[in-house]
This record gives sequence, structure tokens and C-alpha cells, in this order.
Amino acid sequence: MFRSLTLPGTNVKVEYPPGFCPGGPKNCDKEISLVFQKFPANTHFGYNTNWDALSSNVTLISHEFRDRDDVYVPVKDLSPPIVFHFPIENPNGGLTFSHCMVVKTHMQESPNGILYTSFTPAKARTARILYLKLEGSGSGSLDRLYVMMKNGIPPSPVHNHYNDSSTFHLKDMTPINGSYVMMVPSPDEDPRDVHIGFVLFKSGKNFSRDISFDNLRDFIATDDQDWPVSKICIETISTAILYYNTTFKKYQSDGLLIQSYDPKGMIKVSTTHLSTFGGGFFVQPKTIDFPYALANIGFQDTITIYVTLILCLISLIIGLLFARWFDMKDKKLIGAYPLPDNNEKDKYIYEILAFTGDQNCAACNSQVYFILTGEKDETDIRTFGKNEADRPIFRKGAMDSFVMTTP
Repeated sequence: MFRSLTLPGTNVKVEYPPGFCPGGPKNCDKEISLVFQKFPANTHFGYNTNWDALSSNVTLISHEFRDRDDVYVPVKDLSPPIVFHFPIENPNGGLTFSHCMVVKTHMQESPNGILYTSFTPAKARTARILYLKLEGSGSGSLDRLYVMMKNGIPPSPVHNHYNDSSTFHLKDMTPINGSYVMMVPSPDEDPRDVHIGFVLFKSGKNFSRDISFDNLRDFIATDDQDWPVSKICIETISTAILYYNTTFKKYQSDGLLIQSYDPKGMIKVSTTHLSTFGGGFFVQPKTIDFPYALANIGFQDTITIYVTLILCLISLIIGLLFARWFDMKDKKLIGAYPLPDNNEKDKYIYEILAFTGDQNCAACNSQVYFILTGEKDETDIRTFGKNEADRPIFRKGAMDSFVMTTP
């Protein structure tokens, strides 16, 4: 069995583990055919198929084995897994880089000279890719600028407080369309928030076991004038590879794991089974940097926000006053309405419920009279009374309660 194969006319590549036989060792001596093809669009649509889980620029690949009788040969529970290399369309055209940090402002607020930001990780079995765009120019050099990423807590150049695999030296990276591309730590390893730290070392300094929290400022630049950029803009996308489960008629991700991402647009994925695969990217919604926003909420700088808050507060107070006024009016509508011709000397009390229909013509503005008849006697002509402004009766779809007294 061949170890690797590239789909003709594409950049899709598959690598098989050593000794791989489709369907298990029993098929190693059998004739097995491979069906390996690419589709220009998503071919699985329909009710409850979650077809929208794939992005519009999806790359759909079908990879399956069949025997001499054209019977599908299932491949599952592989260890080690099969590895695919998928091309993903460069999403730079859809990035806005709206989350930016001004170096001067953040350096003034940073207690240790490190610029921090954070965001939530991607969902399980997906990957978060960070796009970094540097703007402006300064006296410093990118040779001394590093980007550190860590799940759960902010990273630091102090020993054991950063990960080598998620620390990037911008000097060793080549910008793609003006932005640096980095792979965010997988949420399958640690589901906590991802913290990013930007650190600029002083001339002649670098990562060292001698760095501690006490002498950190002796190693890193804490003056914004030393930085080679004036603004750092960030955008993140979430990317995933899914397979089509023919049993549940849905795209799923179990058995798939994204291993790496090439800034040029190739993503490496391992799988323990074979099916129809699709992938794509989704630009993540913007997150709010609350510490930065609260620290820069001066009246002169954010007058629009203050005016909006004041107007909202005034509207809230006016709304509360109106609500209280209507509540006081509603008290008059509570309880039964005594008939105007009741006599205080009467000793029998009756409650009468009158229901008005839902038709437009059901409402009545007239003064209604009635006679209540019993087994032995009947009342005189009684009246429900007139409509009053503060207690309307016989409205459409209403239920009115009256109290009637008799001798």
C-alpha cells in the first residue's frame, strides 16, 4: 500500500500510517480500489442535515475504498490515524482587524510592560487562527518582539509561565498579505480562555531562566518609545474539518483532530475513519476588552457614550413614572363594581359576571338595564350603571364583575 497520495488537480494530500490496509489486515492481499474525488460545492442538503455548518467557500473531499464487487469497505478506529492536508481559501479579504491596541495607551496601563488581550477558545475539535497586523513605526526592532499565547492565565517571559510551542518570534515569521498568522492552542488540550501577551525585550536580552517577576523590568522594554509599532490589530477565525455521517445525515467532527495550520492556507488534520470531508473558516465575532474600555472611559474621550447613558437613564426614569401612574389607574379596575341602585339596607349580596364577545360590534356604550328572575320572585328593573372614564365597562373581550344587593 502506498504511504501518501495527492489528489490530481488539487493540493489535497493524504498520508497513510505504516502497514495500513483498508478494512483491516484481512484485506491486505485483496484487490481494493480507491475513490478519491473533490466536489465544487456541498452535495449534502436537505431538512435537518446542518448543511450550513460548512462555510460558503467549502472544500469537499470524498475518500473511500471499494472491493472488486464495488462494495464499500469501511475504515474506522484507526491507530495511528490517517492524515489529510486540506487547502483552505485565504480569508484575508473577509478580515476587518477592528480590535486594535494602541501601544502607548496600553503600556501606560500595563503593570509589567507586557501588552495583553484575550478571547474565548474555539469549540472542541476546531482550531482558532490568529491574524496579527502591525501598524505604525517606532525606534525599536521586530527582532526583539515576541508573541506569547497561553490558556487560562496571561503568559509571561518568566520561566515556566509560557509555552515554547505557542511563543512566536516575529523575526522568524513572514507576513502573508501584510499580516502574521499563528495557530492558537487547541481547545481539546485546554478549554480555558486564550491569553495573548506581546513582549519587547531590551537590546541584548532574551528569554532566560534568570528572569523572575522581581527583575522582569530589567529584561523587557517598558517605554512605548522603544516599540517598533504604534498599534497592534488582531483578528481571529475559527476553522474546522467535518465529515458527513451517513447514519445521522449530519456533519460531525468526532474522530477528527486539527494538528497544524500553514499560513499559506494548508490545514493538517488526522482522522480515525474515512468519509466525505468538508472544511472552511468563520470569522469570529468581536470581543469587548472590558479592562481597556473601563480604563479609558474619560468624559472627554467618550462623550457620546456618556450622552447615550444619560439619555437612557432619563428615558428609564420617565418610563418608571408612567408605569407607576398606570399602576395607580389599574387599582381602580380591581374588584367588583357595585351597582348604582344598591341599597345599603339590603341583606342579600350577589356577584354578577358579564362577559363581552371578541367581535368589533360586541362593545357597548349604552346604559344597560336588567331584571333578575328567581324561582319565587324577581327584582325590580336594575341598572349596571354608566360607562365612566376611570372604569369603562362592556368593552370588547372584557369580563366585568358587579355586586348587586337585594332585600
